Amino acid sequence: MNLIKKNIHMDCLKSKASNQITLEEDFNLPDVKPDMDKIIFKEGDIRIEEVKASGDHVTVRGKLLASLLYASNDSGEQLARVQKEMPFEETVFLEGVESGDNVDYSYEIEDFSVSMINSRKASIRSIITIKMSVRELYDEEAATELYGEEEAEYRKKYLDLAEIAICKKDIYRIRQEIEFPAGMPNIAQIIWNSIRISNLDFKALDGKISVQGELEAFFLFEGEGEERPIRFYETAMPFSGVIECSDCREIMIPDITWQVSHKEFEVRPDFDGEERVVALEMVLDLNIKMYEEEQVEILSDVYGVTKEITAVTLPGSFKSLLLKNEGKCRVADKLKIAPGAGKILQLMHSEAEAVLDETKIVEDGLELNGTLLINCLYITGDDKMPYYSLQGMLPFSYVMDVNGIDAKCTSNVAVSVEQLNVTMLDSEELEVKAVVRVHAIVFCEHKEDMITDIQVQELDMNKVKNLPSMVIYVAGKDDSLWQIGKKYYVSVKRIKEINGLSGDDLKEGDKLLIVKGAQK
Repeated sequence: MNLIKKNIHMDCLKSKASNQITLEEDFNLPDVKPDMDKIIFKEGDIRIEEVKASGDHVTVRGKLLASLLYASNDSGEQLARVQKEMPFEETVFLEGVESGDNVDYSYEIEDFSVSMINSRKASIRSIITIKMSVRELYDEEAATELYGEEEAEYRKKYLDLAEIAICKKDIYRIRQEIEFPAGMPNIAQIIWNSIRISNLDFKALDGKISVQGELEAFFLFEGEGEERPIRFYETAMPFSGVIECSDCREIMIPDITWQVSHKEFEVRPDFDGEERVVALEMVLDLNIKMYEEEQVEILSDVYGVTKEITAVTLPGSFKSLLLKNEGKCRVADKLKIAPGAGKILQLMHSEAEAVLDETKIVEDGLELNGTLLINCLYITGDDKMPYYSLQGMLPFSYVMDVNGIDAKCTSNVAVSVEQLNVTMLDSEELEVKAVVRVHAIVFCEHKEDMITDIQVQELDMNKVKNLPSMVIYVAGKDDSLWQIGKKYYVSVKRIKEINGLSGDDLKEGDKLLIVKGAQK
């Protein structure tokens, strides 16, 4: 007897680990920068430069870009920005990882603080959490057909599977030009900027992957003119494009994670030669996995009629898609300025980041708990110190319905801020309304006995002789034609013919005439 087999492409978690890196450094302002009187705004950004796997270890090398906006009492320059690069290199233990393995990584700045030491010196402290994982690609061989000279009965079952079709890394470039409105002065220098990506979506198409999102940009700049006025401009613009992917098909299910690996901008002249255009470029590192749902029919059991036929089985590991969905969580709260802070005259800029703190499985659902980190930059009525910022943390909780989820399931969840609206209630209080967008993909991992070989032997005639030549069989509650035929070495087809049955349905109490088919 021979088996026809089909390769089923699967992936599973090989190893994962996380590690915290603490960075701490004092730094002096460059000589060209004015004295520092008060820290207004701060931003930490991570750039991963290299991730290298070796025997049971992964080395990650990168840097923290710490940006600081501060107020100065020096004449002629109220606001200034300084940036400090803080390199790091860390080796993380990942059991079973080998050189050349494809390492997935993500990072999160757990804590980022900047404090003044004196007017020319500041201290930066940050805690970075880096999560790494390696997935293993493998093929499971599934027997789908049986053929040979011996008379045999076999039955099949269906497996609903999520096969890994594409697993690769790629990049996506975003290029945009922003022209400042005519009523604003020309740009002398940009003091501060915040450039973020929101509402990023990926969609599988034939031969490519569609990318759509929104670019949010804020610029605090010094305008041209004798008084060098400080102005700000904020805008949001959609972008779209495609990533070429020859093996991609429209029916595939994307599971794509991304990180910003490069970001830069420059001021350019417009058509009239005036410095009013900002050209942006961002590079996203993409970790692309594309799954294809397939229902595979495989052999589940076999028995012989004239020979003893035994199926040899081994457990196989599979996964199926339980859920790919998105939800929205609304967050609303109020923030008050700290005691001693300047009162709010005008709100300049607000930004928020959603951080997922905990994911846990509940009954038929996935509970997500996180924090919304809010940063607001505003103008006060104090001419000596006209700029202040306000930070806040707002908790959020959301339960996504996932029927059938259990501890054997794995999930990949991402949260982002879809909408943010911050308004003044009065000079000391802000009202925050936000929508947190939740993306989740959940897989159910399971084991299945797979037929790997067929053994054929002569019948044990003593066993056959002990079977009655003819018997009236009364069906029990869980009996099937297959089980009865296997017990008496009779084909299902033969049982149907003798009993005039057209289908396989059998009810408790049904009486069947069984005539022994295997004889010496």
